[in-house]
Amino acid sequence: MKNKHYIIFDLDGTLVDSFPTVVSACKHVFENHAPQAMPDDKFFVQYRFKDIEQMFEDLAALADITTEGFRRIYDDCYAHDYINGSSIIKRQYDILKASKAKGIGIIVITNKKQEIAEEVCLKMFGEKMIDIVIGRKDAQPIKPKPIITERIGEFGIDPKHCLGYYGDSITDMQTARLLKVKFYKC
Repeated sequence: MKNKHYIIFDLDGTLVDSFPTVVSACKHVFENHAPQAMPDDKFFVQYRFKDIEQMFEDLAALADITTEGFRRIYDDCYAHDYINGSSIIKRQYDILKASKAKGIGIIVITNKKQEIAEEVCLKMFGEKMIDIVIGRKDAQPIKPKPIITERIGEFGIDPKHCLGYYGDSITDMQTARLLKVKFYKC
């Protein structure tokens, strides 16, 4: 992998429109743990094209649990159905395919759990399209935390060899800045 160039993509909201699936899992959290506080659909719509981490914080406050606790319960709900309702976002997928055809490696960085992120990438893109999937290993988000540089380094990749970072949120922009790579807003 030494000296190979890479492009980094965020997963949710960039390569995959998973918002309907995310909302469904969030509603399951409320159905099982705080039915009296279930937000209406208008609540979710306001987060449609915004930072999902803020949505998790706000939902946790509504459910009267910690954000970490909400995320743990959410992960369990999401793990049961993480593809249904999700779709590939064509514009970014075309960029991914064109880059791959030129021999550029593809890295996906997501705050989704590692196992689920790998499974989503495999099921939606096949085994040859994405070279590296980096998700979180516990309840704490990895973006935009310094741990992301270490996680990329585990694959022997220097961020200097990354040509850009495609993302849809402030979190993605901050992560690109942390990695010192050019950010492309999707």
